[in-house]
Amino acid sequence: MSVPPLPARPSGILLATDLSARSDRAFDRALQLAAHWQARLVVLVVLPQESSFSRPNHFQEGEEEEDTAPSPADLLQARIRAELPETSVNIEIRIENAGHIGETALRVAQETGCGLIITGIARSDAMQRVSLGSTVIWLSRHSPIPVLVVQRRVRNAYTRIGVASDLSNAAQQALQIAAGWFDDAQTRLILHGYDVPLRDLTGTPEERESTLNKAAEEANQTLLQWRANCLPAAQADQWQLCIRLANPIRLLHQVSTDEQLDLAVIASHGRSRLADVLIGSVAKRLLETAVTDTLIVRG
Repeated sequence: MSVPPLPARPSGILLATDLSARSDRAFDRALQLAAHWQARLVVLVVLPQESSFSRPNHFQEGEEEEDTAPSPADLLQARIRAELPETSVNIEIRIENAGHIGETALRVAQETGCGLIITGIARSDAMQRVSLGSTVIWLSRHSPIPVLVVQRRVRNAYTRIGVASDLSNAAQQALQIAAGWFDDAQTRLILHGYDVPLRDLTGTPEERESTLNKAAEEANQTLLQWRANCLPAAQADQWQLCIRLANPIRLLHQVSTDEQLDLAVIASHGRSRLADVLIGSVAKRLLETAVTDTLIVRG
């Protein structure tokens, strides 16, 4: 079975930001990836509906009105430019007035040829919990472009990556994107959680142990074949298998902690309940308690 070439790294990255201090981590990661991939960076700010690009009324009687005052958009763009660090990255600033933030981010990403959307989520200092905005949920459900949700401070490039797999076509796409974009990562894991029906665990302790061993071996062989079908032979062996009898969400959280992953990759649509779990109410809890950045790939 021939495997298609792995996806190329994006030539453009869109950062959706509100310019608050909490979005600094997302900006730092966007800048790091753009420099690492030699990609363009589009910084998008969507102003709230109550904002206006109208110019102030500076006309006084006896004077000719001159349309020379800078607009709020110009002032905001100048502020952003002034705060940018020295970098070789080609940065474009887009300021949009009002509109649905998620829809606007997706439209601008498509208009500018960006292959990745980056955003952050707010964290309450008092409760130390994440406030997961509707924009992240909307993008995870609707964006055909992968969405990176940044939570951690940027120390270096992503070096320890885990891809959650339910053996679906969507998970295959997520794995291929991770393999194509982060082929220089030191640790690359495919995480697969399987279950055993309780009805199969009746009988003597020896019979239960035999059933569990058989299920583990079948899961291992299935995942080996799935990996071979997803990746070219030269890349397949670079991805280690992590298979456990566990709920996929629990597995992802546990391995992220145990292996100190700095990026988890998930598919937002799969053949099993994994998609609903990840992008449903449990997804909110996952991101609220996440110990790593999360790349969401919509199959």
